[in-house]
Amino acid sequence: MAPRTGTVQRREDPEGPKAALWRVGQRVKATVVGRLPDGRYLLRSPDDLWTAVSERTLEGGQEILGRVVRTEPVPCLRLLAVQGKGSVGTGCEKSEQRRQVFLDDEAAEAALAWEKLTPVDPEVVETYRMALILRSQALGLLGLGFCFQGDRLFLHMRCQTALLAQFLRGAAEELEEALARNGMHPVAVRVEPWDAVPSSVMQFLSQVPWQDDIDWVT
Repeated sequence: MAPRTGTVQRREDPEGPKAALWRVGQRVKATVVGRLPDGRYLLRSPDDLWTAVSERTLEGGQEILGRVVRTEPVPCLRLLAVQGKGSVGTGCEKSEQRRQVFLDDEAAEAALAWEKLTPVDPEVVETYRMALILRSQALGLLGLGFCFQGDRLFLHMRCQTALLAQFLRGAAEELEEALARNGMHPVAVRVEPWDAVPSSVMQFLSQVPWQDDIDWVT
C-alpha cells in the first residue's frame, strides 16, 4: 500500500551548488524524467538535473511540487502535489478568465485567475489561490489576492495610491466581520500600494502566498 504522504530525497552530490541553495520551507518544482535501473528517479528542475529516491511511485512526465523539510544529511522534500500521468485527482489546476464589469456605470476590465492545489495527503484540506485585477478610471489598477484553506481565508489587496489604500484598510475591518458572520475565518487582510505593477493576472497570482507561507494561527 502506497503511503498517503511521500518524501523525495535528493541523492546525487548533496553538497553540490544547486542543492546547497535549497532552504527549509522552500518549494521545489520538478519534472520526472524517468526511473533509473537502480530504482532512483531522474528529475529536472528549471536549472538543474538531479536524482532522488521516493516513497511514492512516480512516472515519467509527472510534475511534482515539494517543500524542503530538511537539508541534512541529504536534502529531503515532502510531496505536496503530483500532476500529470497517473495522478488523477492530485496536482495543481489553473484557470484564467477576462471580462468586462461595471462599477457605478463605469466599464472596468477584470481579469481573474485561480489555482487549486490538491495535496497528496487526503487528510490535508484543498487550497485555492485566486487573483483578481480590476482596471478602471476611478480606481486605477486594483488587485485582490486570496488564499482559501477550508474555512480560512487570507486576503491581500493592492492599489495604486496610498489614499485609496487607507480607505480600503477601513473597509477591510467591515469585510472581516462580514466574512466571520458567514462562517469564514479571515486570518489576515492586508492592504498595500503596488510595489511593482504585475504584467498579467497570472503574474499577480504567483505573488499570492500559498498556505505554507501564511501563519494561519494569527
